[in-house]
Amino acid sequence: MLFWIKSVHTAVFILMSCSVMYVLYSGIVGSTGILTWIAVSLVVLEALTFTLNKRKCPLTQLAERYGAKSGTVSSMFLPKPFVPYAINVFTFLGIIGLVLICF
Repeated sequence: MLFWIKSVHTAVFILMSCSVMYVLYSGIVGSTGILTWIAVSLVVLEALTFTLNKRKCPLTQLAERYGAKSGTVSSMFLPKPFVPYAINVFTFLGIIGLVLICF
């Protein structure tokens, strides 16, 4: 079961990373379309999920319940040095992208 949770968590992480980058790209080039608004919706949904869950991903908690070590690194198939900074980096880039889209 833990393998599947890690797989889904990794896939969601990659989807959300791509969404943030697309929001940033759309803001930089000043072009919006349906794909931009889908990406914005995903980013806002992710922000709400983190906010309502005290800045912790529900999939991490599920992985820990099934035996993963504490922390986000153990609940995904990503390089250990990358993951601790990912949330802060993508939050920053997402905010910049959303601000650029609004102006």
